[in-house]
Amino acid sequence: MQSVDYEANETLIEINDRFKNFRVHIVNWPDELQNNLGKLKEYAYMGFPKNKPSGKLPLLVALHGAGGKAKGPKQMTHYRWTGHKWTKGERLGPPEADGDIRVSSPGNVSLLLAYKNDDKTGEVAWWTSADGDQRFKKGKVLIHGKKTRFAITSIIRNAHPDAIVVVAGKKGGSDFTKMYLLGDNGACQRAKADADQLSASQKTASKRTKQK
Repeated sequence: MQSVDYEANETLIEINDRFKNFRVHIVNWPDELQNNLGKLKEYAYMGFPKNKPSGKLPLLVALHGAGGKAKGPKQMTHYRWTGHKWTKGERLGPPEADGDIRVSSPGNVSLLLAYKNDDKTGEVAWWTSADGDQRFKKGKVLIHGKKTRFAITSIIRNAHPDAIVVVAGKKGGSDFTKMYLLGDNGACQRAKADADQLSASQKTASKRTKQK
């Protein structure tokens, strides 16, 4: 069994310092599953609520790829506990997809993912399953942008349907990041004059930096 390295433990401490009602643990993949995971590490980070439900959690979504300081591209994949064993599902979205999960019922699972397509278009979209997460299909796109990379938060607890996640979007080599509040119907709208908080001198400084 591969030992958990110092960097992994340091990362675990940093993660858990951010949460109050949620704890992340390092767990080892079962041997029968590890054999199907290629050259990935034998351990992974798994989160649990502090008030643990009885039995095993039925669904796990994991990011496979280079971790730690390497921060290489990762592929989101899901696993389900059948009551007897873990079963591996299909890959979810393009590589480097990230996001959060919403479970409406045991057979109705949705993932809100941020990712980049092959044409460099960034998107935040729903991926849904109505067959017990056996297969996921791309659903409604909440926001997209050419040559834009989106970073997404977890789904806000007890959120209004019009404001469920905060998303940061950075386009190309821009010095600035645009912030979005997304809901089931897309981004919340407001007047451009209210949204643009940069002064004229800041905009000029940014143009000069790009020219250099």
